[in-house]
Amino acid sequence: MVGLSLLGIFIVLLALGAPIAICLGMSSVAAILVQGAGKPLEAIMSVLPRLCSSASSKFVLLAIPFFILSGNVMEKAGISGRLINLAERCLGHIKGGMAIVCVVVSCFFAAISGSGPATVAALGLIMIPALVKAGYPAAFSCALMAAGGAIGVVIPPSITFVVYGSIADASITKLFIAGMLPGLCMGAALIVASLVLGRRLDLKVMPKASGQERWQAFKGAFWGLLMPVIILGGIYGGIFTPTEAAAVSVFYGLIVGVFVYREIDLKKTVDILIDSCSTTATVMFITMGATLFAYVLTRARLDQVIEQFML
Repeated sequence: MVGLSLLGIFIVLLALGAPIAICLGMSSVAAILVQGAGKPLEAIMSVLPRLCSSASSKFVLLAIPFFILSGNVMEKAGISGRLINLAERCLGHIKGGMAIVCVVVSCFFAAISGSGPATVAALGLIMIPALVKAGYPAAFSCALMAAGGAIGVVIPPSITFVVYGSIADASITKLFIAGMLPGLCMGAALIVASLVLGRRLDLKVMPKASGQERWQAFKGAFWGLLMPVIILGGIYGGIFTPTEAAAVSVFYGLIVGVFVYREIDLKKTVDILIDSCSTTATVMFITMGATLFAYVLTRARLDQVIEQFML
């Protein structure tokens, strides 16, 4: 009965279009009520604040707001625009080059922000109109940007890996290492698809940039290119933990945005903080819902039932 209420309510809410955090949380609460039928309501529900607190107060989860904040800082600092400019100068003259630019820049920004939605938000407003202008179908342009954003879930540093590592008590550094090759393979596969489509469509190509133009674009994007090197090099080199790397990336981004590119002022800082808090709250809400869901599965031994069924 517990399993039926848990999975049944979860599927119904999901079908109704409820946010995933609501689906996880409400189905878990309903299952806890069914499981504790006959007991005082206060005794049944007392487990909720304890579980939610333990799920959201882990040290490793500090990486989530920091990586989100870092991605927003990079966007407002103009890093994304400079990375796109560099990629266009190097690849824009190839047929299908604009799609390749979209994929390459998505990989770079994913290695900065650690978030798929942040990657799409930072690059989509620039890249989708540019792809349509170059002759790509609007549907393909949006789909490619969404698929490019999905690389941010796999390629390190990944907020999803941080959440999974905290829930499953797995090494986040090892998860980051394991995600590198699949992330690059995803990018390579999207590049191949872009080249194939580029040969079929009548696409506009940019004039081939001179060496001087490429050098100027590289100098403009240098500080942005250095960021993933600092983050990943520090983690893999054992200089700092993933959580500390996230904090380092925020300070690095602020230094670049305020003193190097001079594009971040007080108003933009306030906007960055508001956006980061909103996104962090969403992620943490999902984390707490997933913890409740896992608690019910384990307490009712549904995980073993599912395992036996699959075997």
